[in-house]
Amino acid sequence: MKRLEIDPRRDWKHKAVAKNFNYLTEDGTECWNENAVYEFSLEQIETLENATSDLHQMCLAIAQRIATNPEILDKMQIPRIFHSILAKVVQNDPLHLYGRFDLAYDGINPPKLLEYNADTPTGLYETGVWQWQWLEDQIENGVIPQSSDQFNSVHEKLIDRWKSIVPSTNTIYFTCMQEFEEDRGTVLYLEDTAVQAGFNTKFIDIADIGLDNDGYLKSAYDLQGFEIKTLFKLYPWEWLAADAFSVKIPDMVLQWVEPIWKMILSNKAILPLLWDVYPNHPNLLPAYFEGESEGKLGKRFIKKPFYSREGANITLVDGDTVHTTDGVYGKEGYIVQAVADIPIFYSMNQQKHAIIGSWVIGDDPAGIIIRESNSLVTDNLSQIVPHIIKDF
Repeated sequence: MKRLEIDPRRDWKHKAVAKNFNYLTEDGTECWNENAVYEFSLEQIETLENATSDLHQMCLAIAQRIATNPEILDKMQIPRIFHSILAKVVQNDPLHLYGRFDLAYDGINPPKLLEYNADTPTGLYETGVWQWQWLEDQIENGVIPQSSDQFNSVHEKLIDRWKSIVPSTNTIYFTCMQEFEEDRGTVLYLEDTAVQAGFNTKFIDIADIGLDNDGYLKSAYDLQGFEIKTLFKLYPWEWLAADAFSVKIPDMVLQWVEPIWKMILSNKAILPLLWDVYPNHPNLLPAYFEGESEGKLGKRFIKKPFYSREGANITLVDGDTVHTTDGVYGKEGYIVQAVADIPIFYSMNQQKHAIIGSWVIGDDPAGIIIRESNSLVTDNLSQIVPHIIKDF
């Protein structure tokens, strides 16, 4: 695994606009950086693929186990109104679309799971389309070798997966909060893959989803009064659980994508539960619920809220040094986790901390994306850097 500085495409920003890649900046920072490329051997890619597959199967097994355990669901702060439906759905309706494992990997030691974005991960378009377009352009430009490849079958696997999980007669509705540009871009991309899979699709703002006339939410409707039978939501399950109508969700006749049992896996409390069931697994870091780690992690650990996003409300303790980030999370509870040895690269006298996002589409590993951050905690100002596979 190497980080190489290379020449970017001179016209990449114009191409981004033409491809509707409109969320290029966050607080003035570009979210895409092609002044560099990460180079992997085929053996290193196979290591990442195998780790992703193993982690996915472990997570599925944990979800099955936890869904029928009210005590653990309470510990994870999952509302009791969902307990009975979780036990039913995880057994009888396990169909799901995608997820992203965030891994620390240096190309030498086993990849380590930092967290699992199982419900509403973004970065799909950047991986499946934009990164692949970069590869084709830079081969044509002679910047990277003709034989270069990527670990990247995201686009094709998404199209196939829609066909596997949704009845062909259903219109797939897509929803998010439109004011979040990155979320809207991700939803637009996923909607396009569903169209390519042969489905009729419609976008609806989450605030416009209607109830039955009697106010009892068994079916959902769009603004024209048509019933919504399948709904993809880029809206976290914990947010839905906090909404006023959440008590009606267990009775709804609706195919949710992602399904409700993903609220188990998208909760960072899954990390200590994984460690408890699979202690010393080479792809896991020691992790515990806050208050249960006395003497187990020493003076080097990271504390994360159950629902933290984009690196919010993180406390990183390294001896006498404490690094914290702001945010709105934490009331739901915390886990503590051993600090991973995240590889550090240098560019223009700046440290680049590189995290690998490894995608699973359905039950199959499907590709990777690399996010770089100048800070110790990967946040919303991190940059995506493309990768290639090359035999050394």
